[in-house]
Amino acid sequence: MLLLILPSGIIPKDKMLRLNVEVGFSNKASDLSNIIKPLEDVLCKKYGIDDKWNYEIFMKKKIVKKGKEYFEVEIKEIYVE
Repeated sequence: MLLLILPSGIIPKDKMLRLNVEVGFSNKASDLSNIIKPLEDVLCKKYGIDDKWNYEIFMKKKIVKKGKEYFEVEIKEIYVE
C-alpha cells in the first residue's frame, strides 16, 4: 500500500541521506521501531535507494484517533564538509 501512495520524484543516488519519519498511530502499543526496515525496502523499490545510504533516521510517533492514522517521510541529502 505504501508503495502506491508515495509520490513520484527523484531522490539523490549514492548520496548520504537522512530520513525524517513521522507516524500517527491510533494504538499506543504500536511499535515505532517496526516501521523502519519495511520503509527502507519500499523506498528502495520505489526510488532505487539502497539503504546503505541512510546515515541518519529521525522518527516520531504520535497518537491519533482511530481512522486518522498517517505516515509522513521526508528524504534529504546530507552534505558533509
